[in-house]
Amino acid sequence: MQKRVYIESLGCAKNLVDSELFLYHIAQNYNYSIAKSPEDSDIILINTCGFIEPAKQDSIEKILEYSCFKDKEIYVIGCLVNRYKEILKKSIPEVKNFLTTSEALKFFVKNENIKEVDFSKRKILTPLSYAYVKISDGCNRNCSYCAIPLIRGHLVVRNKNSIINEISNLCKVGFKEIILVANDLLSYIDENKNDIFKLLEEIEKIDNLYRLRLLYIYPDLKILDIAKFIKNSKKICKYIEIPIQHISSNILSKMKRPSDENFYYKLFDEIRNILPEAVIRSTFIVGFHGETLDDFKKLLNFLKKIKFNWAGFFKYSDEENTEAYKLNNKIPDEEISQRYEEIVEAQKEITEEWLSKRVGSEYEVIIDEILPDEGIILSRGEYEAPEIDGNIILNYNKNLKVNDILKVKLKENFYYDIYAEIV
Repeated sequence: MQKRVYIESLGCAKNLVDSELFLYHIAQNYNYSIAKSPEDSDIILINTCGFIEPAKQDSIEKILEYSCFKDKEIYVIGCLVNRYKEILKKSIPEVKNFLTTSEALKFFVKNENIKEVDFSKRKILTPLSYAYVKISDGCNRNCSYCAIPLIRGHLVVRNKNSIINEISNLCKVGFKEIILVANDLLSYIDENKNDIFKLLEEIEKIDNLYRLRLLYIYPDLKILDIAKFIKNSKKICKYIEIPIQHISSNILSKMKRPSDENFYYKLFDEIRNILPEAVIRSTFIVGFHGETLDDFKKLLNFLKKIKFNWAGFFKYSDEENTEAYKLNNKIPDEEISQRYEEIVEAQKEITEEWLSKRVGSEYEVIIDEILPDEGIILSRGEYEAPEIDGNIILNYNKNLKVNDILKVKLKENFYYDIYAEIV
């Protein structure tokens, strides 16, 4: 009887791409079928996240949960193992197999060099409406709070032709939206000197590509060139995701990020001058070492001035072996939580105001998920990224299927979602 493998993929979309790669090669190289649940499997892979403390705790809880399956072979792989392999081996002896990302690539894919891996050979775990394409791994930015260089190492980029081949294959299969992911898209330049703009020019030429989304863009003046490129593009979503992390120069300098406050105000003014219809998303960290009330108020005022369409917030996580870990003036957890709740509420009002202005307009969407038991269909347009933004919600219709493209009229917003009806 053919053995079955189940994978639990935790963390970011880049991790998900690795999981999809592992699944495909396990099925091919070891003749495993893919199980829909851990109970039905013979082997369980847990692809962990080790980025910040809450993610590490989620990974550990999942490892402990699955370690109870005594009749199954369990592999714990990925980012948490990259950081804490020896500690995990001692702390959770029930699990025999701990593999770093490179070890898992070597063991399952037979190649640990991502420049040589064929990423078009994956078992895609997202719906047919979208797929992630990872164009690089690691990061050279060295922000003081960030553990990514410790987890994933320095920047390694894939060859442009390999990326184009992967996207072409995905589009031929029927995937509608391709989402480029990297820790920093602007840093992309391959061994043949192809930068992000040359890559985008080639992607634009792919016949069956319906929509392209870009995640994530480091705050740099080259963003203005990206905005101009998007303005002239027929396929790239008018959706710009720029993780700012803060606005106070006091905090940004400690984070080792661009720290000129005026730069950010001017940057977003310029983006909206170039591309006034663009949706802008950002992420922010609350409670970094030495964040005063004045620093926090600057951040609140920045949100209210710029009016980001979408924004995500993180409570600062003090990660060992980062430069920021050594800094003094730590903010008490209770104070961080209070600031977090206040800023989330402030952004919620901004996003709801924007969503309410969209009500009454017509909008093209693609169906991601059909939930007949709940009587609804979840869809998105170019202004919503999967998993992190709201949905366009339609009434259930048995004649519709995932991946259908529809014209809808937006009727009513509710929190971060909008209810709509088909035109």
